[in-house]
Amino acid sequence: AFSSDGNWLASSDASGRAIVWRRGPWQSHTLYDSDAKTYDAELARLIQAQPKLRPIVVLGSREVVVPVCVGRQADGRPGWNLQQIRLDDPEKYHTLDTLHLGMVTALAASRVGSLLASADLTGKLFLWDLKAGGPPAEFAPRAVVLALSFSPDGRTLAAGTAIDPVQKAGHLQIWDVAARSLLRSRSLPDHVHTCVVSPDGKDVAYGGGKNNEVFLEAVDASGQTVALRASRAIAKGEKL
Repeated sequence: AFSSDGNWLASSDASGRAIVWRRGPWQSHTLYDSDAKTYDAELARLIQAQPKLRPIVVLGSREVVVPVCVGRQADGRPGWNLQQIRLDDPEKYHTLDTLHLGMVTALAASRVGSLLASADLTGKLFLWDLKAGGPPAEFAPRAVVLALSFSPDGRTLAAGTAIDPVQKAGHLQIWDVAARSLLRSRSLPDHVHTCVVSPDGKDVAYGGGKNNEVFLEAVDASGQTVALRASRAIAKGEKL
């Protein structure tokens, strides 16, 4: 994830390591090392048994948000809080105390960094107004959210979900942020691992097709949906 001014890059990996990089020589600074080095052995094993979902997001150009494990909960699942960390001074941070269970599955921030969306393995979807403060609003996506993206003006939130075991489908959901309401939902045959709203806020691209398509359509659903398909599959062992 890049900062809005392009001077910072944040990255994370499946082991739990979170790094920020600064433009110029692109020098790196490790915010959190791997789970095996950050937590005790039992907790690290519990985390590594969860799905390999380790999202990271930058708030504007000043802070990065990283999920931090706060220990095993009464039901046996790991609990997580979100930590806002200053990019230029990682010793300065603020912890959002709302608990996420299992894993934090998706994160997204509005362009200016005043809004933050987060989701977890229990199917909860939170919306944080970081400027106003206070507890987050909670949406009801009715499935585990795997991908999130705000429109540039922060008025719309796109969410991609895992396959719902009841409906046997993944979904692209479009939410009205101010009204906290679901505007529309599109069913898909696969998990929707990724979605993104275009820089002009008019279109949304997302996965979830049975043949690995990327779909492109208007955020307001006007017009037709275009399925973008690769011209051919990449053969195993083929050089790219």
